[in-house]
Amino acid sequence: MTTSSIQRKVIQLAINYRHYLVAKNFYLYDGWECDVLSVSYNDQITEYEVKKSRSDFKADFNKKDKHFSTSNGYGANYFYYACPIGLIKKDELPEYAGLIYCNNKGSYIAKKAPSLHNNTLTFSQLKKIANKIMSSKYV
Repeated sequence: MTTSSIQRKVIQLAINYRHYLVAKNFYLYDGWECDVLSVSYNDQITEYEVKKSRSDFKADFNKKDKHFSTSNGYGANYFYYACPIGLIKKDELPEYAGLIYCNNKGSYIAKKAPSLHNNTLTFSQLKKIANKIMSSKYV
């Protein structure tokens, strides 16, 4: 599977879970790219990190600042790795991450991500995200 095909499967899954804002390759903050980002009906953010190979997964842990921030409740409310079925094992995940498996037929949550914090987006933050999505390359 390609990164793009995994992103499409994750986007469909997020829509199925009634997330109303969904974008791929989205910059949440300066230098903080989300392969897929979604906002749920309770105004919480889920970040999805797509991995298509074992080396890609292992290299992700070189992003020390991002993993420190994610594990300490900064950024998204939920964090998932998304990959082809079996590429990443549940016991390899950091404690703050969930896991989504994808194949040509679709995707499913193999391990639910824990809540990293309970903050919700303000109307102003939602508006900024919606404006970025609607007025840029994210569409």
